Amino acid sequence: MADTSSVDASLWWDSFTVLFSELENSSLTSDLPPNLAKKLKDNHAWFVDTLTRFKPPNQSSKEALSSKTLKIGSHQLTIQPHLKDKALQISSCLLLDEVQSYIIVERSVKYNNAVAADSMAPEFLHMCLLKCIRWILMHALHNGSVSEDNTMKEEARKLFHDGLENKLILFFNNILSSSYPEQMDADFFTLWAEETLIEDNLVLDILYLAYYDSFCTCGGEMWKKFGSLYEGILAGDYNLGKLAITTETQQLSYHAKVQLLLILIETLNLENVLQMVHDEVPYRKGVSTFSMTDVQDMDALVSTFNAFEMKEAGPLVLAWAVFLYLLLTLVEKDENNELMEIDHISYVRQAIEAGSLRYCLEILECDILKDYDVLSGYRGVLRTFISAFVASYEFKLQPEDSNCTLILDILCKIYRGEESLCIQFWDKESFIDGPIRSLLCNLESEFPFRTLEIVRLLSSLCEGTWPTEYNLLNRSVGISSLFEINSDLEVVEALQAVQVPGVEGFFIPAGTRGRVLRVVGENTALVRWEYSPSGMFVLLLHLAQEMYLNSKDGVVYTLDLLSRLVTFNTSQGRATTGGRIFTFMDNICQSFLATVETLSSALDASEDILNFLACQVELLLQLTRTVFKSLALHVSLLVLKCSSSGLKLFSALKPLPSEANVIMKLLLTLLLSVLQSDSLNAHSGGATNESSVMDLILRCFLTPRTWLPVLQNHLQVPIVMLKLDDKNSASIPIILKFFLTLARVRGGAEMLYCSGFLSSVRALFAESGEDFSRIGSENLGSSCEKFVIPQDIWGLGLAVVTAMVKSLRDNSSGTAIVDSMIQYFFSEKAHLIFNSLNAPDFPSDDHDKKRPQAQRAWISLATLKETEHTLMLMCELAKHWNSWIKAIRNVDRKLREKCIHLLAFISRGSQRLGELSSRNAPLLCPPTVKEDFEICLKPSYVNSRNGWFALSPLGCVPKPKISSFSTALSTYGQATESTDPAPKTGFSDTVALQVYRIAFLLLKFLCLQTECAAKRAEEVGFVDLAHFPELPMPEILHGLQGQAIFITTELCEANKLKVSQETQDVCNLLLQICGIRPVRGFFKGSQIFI
Repeated sequence: MADTSSVDASLWWDSFTVLFSELENSSLTSDLPPNLAKKLKDNHAWFVDTLTRFKPPNQSSKEALSSKTLKIGSHQLTIQPHLKDKALQISSCLLLDEVQSYIIVERSVKYNNAVAADSMAPEFLHMCLLKCIRWILMHALHNGSVSEDNTMKEEARKLFHDGLENKLILFFNNILSSSYPEQMDADFFTLWAEETLIEDNLVLDILYLAYYDSFCTCGGEMWKKFGSLYEGILAGDYNLGKLAITTETQQLSYHAKVQLLLILIETLNLENVLQMVHDEVPYRKGVSTFSMTDVQDMDALVSTFNAFEMKEAGPLVLAWAVFLYLLLTLVEKDENNELMEIDHISYVRQAIEAGSLRYCLEILECDILKDYDVLSGYRGVLRTFISAFVASYEFKLQPEDSNCTLILDILCKIYRGEESLCIQFWDKESFIDGPIRSLLCNLESEFPFRTLEIVRLLSSLCEGTWPTEYNLLNRSVGISSLFEINSDLEVVEALQAVQVPGVEGFFIPAGTRGRVLRVVGENTALVRWEYSPSGMFVLLLHLAQEMYLNSKDGVVYTLDLLSRLVTFNTSQGRATTGGRIFTFMDNICQSFLATVETLSSALDASEDILNFLACQVELLLQLTRTVFKSLALHVSLLVLKCSSSGLKLFSALKPLPSEANVIMKLLLTLLLSVLQSDSLNAHSGGATNESSVMDLILRCFLTPRTWLPVLQNHLQVPIVMLKLDDKNSASIPIILKFFLTLARVRGGAEMLYCSGFLSSVRALFAESGEDFSRIGSENLGSSCEKFVIPQDIWGLGLAVVTAMVKSLRDNSSGTAIVDSMIQYFFSEKAHLIFNSLNAPDFPSDDHDKKRPQAQRAWISLATLKETEHTLMLMCELAKHWNSWIKAIRNVDRKLREKCIHLLAFISRGSQRLGELSSRNAPLLCPPTVKEDFEICLKPSYVNSRNGWFALSPLGCVPKPKISSFSTALSTYGQATESTDPAPKTGFSDTVALQVYRIAFLLLKFLCLQTECAAKRAEEVGFVDLAHFPELPMPEILHGLQGQAIFITTELCEANKLKVSQETQDVCNLLLQICGIRPVRGFFKGSQIFI
C-alpha cells in the first residue's frame, strides 16, 4: 500500500451548499463581499462545467483510495478504511468517481448527518450549482444598473463567454430524454421525477435570465433548437409530461413549458423590431440576430406547429405572425423579399381560433408561475408581445368581440401590481407601450358610453404616487353618447339636451357640437361632445346610478379604481374637507353593514359580493388614514361596528374563501387604524362612548387570526392534554371545549394532531367507560340520571374529532385521522354510536289500552346535542368514501336503518296543535342544568304552533311539573289527560330546533351515502342493487316537508313587518331540510310580506 497518492485536482470541489446559502443571503442591491467574490472566481470552472465535472468510476481513483494519504491538488485527505468501504458502495450505486464518493462520505461524517450522503449526491449538487448560477444572474440583473462593472456582471458575462449556454442546452436535452435508472429502487421514482423537473426549471430560469439581460444572444440555429424541444415536449416525445405524476411535479412541468415558451417569445426580440419600426430603420440596416435565411428556416419549423392540437403552441404561433408582419414593414420595396410568400395572416387566424389569448391569460392567472418566477419578468415579455400584436393588426377594443375582452383582461393582469411597468406605460418615450396607450385613448374618447373597460384598465395602472390616472379622468375633454344622425356629417349639433349615458338626470346642453366617432346603427352614431365636465364627477354619478340599479360588476370595478386612486395617487396631497369625507364614510359604513346583515342569513357569499365588500373596506381604510388626526367619534364607532360585524361574519364562513381572508386582513388593519387615531382618546370622558368601544372590542375581535399565532408560540398542548387523564376532573369539559375551538382552525387542528390528541381521547373514553355516555339505554329516552358527570364528554370528544377532520380534510394528517377514527368509532365504540341513533317509541293514541306500560325515561338537551355530534362526525367521515366503505362494511346496513328509524320518528311530529294532548308528548326532555333552566324562564322566540315547536313544550317543563301536569307523560294510558296547555318557552324552542338539526344531518348523511353509491355505479358501469343504500319511505319525507312548509308559512305570515334573525335561521334550516337553498333577500322579497 502506497503512503501517498495523487489524483487530478479537478475532482475536488468546495461546499456548494455553503456557497449557495451565502449568495442567497447577500444583498441584491450592493456589491458582493470580497471573500464571496473570490469564491465565485475560484469556482468558475465548476459553474461552466456544472454538469460534467462529476466523473464516472475509474480504476485509478479506486487504486488511489488504497493509499494512506490522498492529494487532490492543494488538498490532502487521510484515508480511513471504514469510510473507504462506504465510498466504494456509494460509487457503485451513484456511478460516481471513487475519490469524489469518498469526499461525499467524509463530509457527511464530518457534519454528523445521517442523510448527508443523500443530500450530497450529484443530483443535489447539480441543483446547488444551478441555483448558484441563477443567483449570480439575478445579482447581475439587479446590480447592473448601479454599477456596470460589478463582480456579478463580470462573472455572468464570463460564464456565457466560456460556453455555458451550449452546455446548458445540451444538459437540458439530456435530462428531457433521461429515463429512470435501472439500479435505483422503484420506490424512489417520485423523488427522482421531482428532482429531474427541478433541474429542468433551473436550467430554463438561467437561460431566460441570460437572454432577458442580454448576457448572450439567441441566433437562428439556437432558436430552432428551442423550438424543436418545445414541439417535442408538446407532442409528448420527451419525459416532461410523463414525470408529472404528483401535484408538485405537475406544477414543475407546467412551469417548465411556460418558461420555454417565454424564452422562445423573448428571443424573437420583438422589442428591438418595434424600435426599428418606431425609428423607421430598414431591416437590412438595423441590428438583428436573424438573417433572412434564418427567418425562413424558423418559419419552416413554426409551420409544423398545430395550435388546434396543442393549445400551448398558440401564443408562439401568434408571436411568430407578429414578428413576420413587423419584418415585412421593415423590408424596403426594392429588396427581393422572400418573406412576402409567407402567409402570416393564416398564422394569426389559427392562433386566435385555437385560443392563444386565453392561454396567455391562464399564464398570468396561474399562481404556479408567481411562485417559481425569478423576477416577474414574464409580464414584461407578454407586455411586449401583446403591444406588438396590437400595433401590427391595428387592434381596437370592440365591446362585441370576445377577443377584445381577453386582450383587456391580459393587459389588466400584466400591469396590476407591477409599478415599473406602469411607470413605463405613462412614459411618452416608451415606444413599447405606445400601442396600448392608443387603446386607452380610444377608450377615453368613448367615456362614459364605455365605462367598464376604461375603469378596469386605469385601475390596473394605478401604481406609483403620481396622480396620472386621476388627472386623465378629471381633465376629460369631452363626453360621448349615442346620437341619432340623418346624414354622413362628421360634425353634429345637439338641438336639444342629450342624456349622458348611465347617469339619469344629467344632460349635455342643447347647442353643443360633437364629432362622430363611429356609426353603430343605421341612423345611430357614437358622438364625442365638446362638453367637458370632470370625468371623476361623471364617474361618481355613474357609480351612484349603478349601485341603485344593483350593477355588481360596474360597482366593484369603480370602487376598486377609487380605492387605488386614493392609495397610490398621493403625490399632490391636496387638502380635503373633513365633513364631506365623514359623510362619505358614513354612507360606505351603512352600505357595508346592510350587505353584511343580508349575508348573515345565507350559507355562503358569492365572489362578486366579496369583491364588492373588499373594495368598500379598502376605500374605507384609505379614507380613515386621510382623516386620521381628525376622525370624528361617531364615525370611529361606526367603523368599529363595521369591523366587528365583518370579522364575525367572515370568520364563520366554512370553508373560508380567499376573498374573505383578504377582507378580514383589511378589517383588522382598519380596526387598528381607528384605535390608534385621536378620536377615541379625545372623547374618553363620555362613559357611554367608552362602554360602546369596550363592548365592541371585547365581544367581537378575538378571531383565530389573532390568537392562533400566540398559542402556537407559547401554549404547550401536551401539558394541557395530561389533564384529560384525570377522569374525575371537572375541568375536562372546559379543556375539550377549548380543544374544539382549536380544532376548528387548520393550524389548531394540526397542533392537536401533532400533540397526540387522538391517543388522549381514546384513553379518556377507555377510562371513563360508560360514565360519559348513554351506554346501557336503548333509545334517546335513556335516563339522564345515569350520567356520572353531567357534562357531555362523549359528545364534546366527537365534536373535536369532527372539527379536526373538517379542518385537515385535504391534508395527509386528515387522511390519517379519518382512517384511524372510522375504525375506532365504528368497531371499538360502535355500540355508543348506535345508542346515539336509537329512536324513542312514539306514544300510542289507542285509548282502549288499559294495561300499564313501562315508565318512559327522560332525556336531556345534552343528549340531543350528543346525537347531533355523532351525525356530524358520520357526515364528515362519510365524505372519505373509500376509507368509509371499507371500515364499516359490517355495520353500514344497521347504521342506515337506525338513521331511517330516527328520521321516521321525527317525521311523525306533523300533528298540528289541535291534534295534541298531554298524553301524546313524544319526547320527555326537561331542563337539567342551570343553563337549561335559564332558557326555560324566557318566552318562546319562534312562536310556532306546528311541528315539533308544538310537540316539545309538553315534555320540556321541569320534572316536578311533569308529574303534576300529567302522568301520561311518564306512562301510557295511566293518567287522565290534562286540560292545561303546556307553555311554550325558549327552552322548548331550543329542543325543537335541535330535533330539526338532527333531521337535517340525518338527511345529509343518507344523501352522502346515496351520492357515493351512485358515483361508484357510474365508475363500474352497473348498479349493485344488493348493496345500494336504503332510502327513507316517501311518507317520511312528506312528513318532514309538511312540517317545514307549515312552520315556514306560519312564521312568514306572522312576521310580515320585520323578520328577526332567529326567525330567519329557523326558516333557513327548515328550507334546507326540504332541499331548498336559502336565497339572499328571500324574506324581504317574498310575496308573503306584501
